[in-house]
Amino acid sequence: MAQNRTSVEASQVNSPLLTTTVERRGEHVVVQVSGEVDMTSAPLLDQALADLTGTEPAPATVVADLTKVRFFGSSGLSVLLTAHQRCGDIGIALVVVTPSPSLARRAIEVDRTLTVTETLNQALDRS
Repeated sequence: MAQNRTSVEASQVNSPLLTTTVERRGEHVVVQVSGEVDMTSAPLLDQALADLTGTEPAPATVVADLTKVRFFGSSGLSVLLTAHQRCGDIGIALVVVTPSPSLARRAIEVDRTLTVTETLNQALDRS
């Protein structure tokens, strides 16, 4: 399925540990995350995800693509759970992409609250 790509304003956040790139693909918004998500960088990921809940038009799905994350700590899980609640409160689905096996996937699957896929295409095809 071909996806329509349209950039979202304020599309990239860089820090020494973490980079997030935001891209609208039709009714979905993809947040591509690379680097390390720990207690110092997690607030940047939280802000990137929080900013999406106020965009117009609101996306049907926010996809957090963690395939390029090298380290994923408990602070990252907390950010994703908060984003899941925030998105759910306004009717937006949150899907997390992380390959199996990976540290991020193992940490996320412990909770079983989040929807997790192995590829970005799987996440985009869910709706």
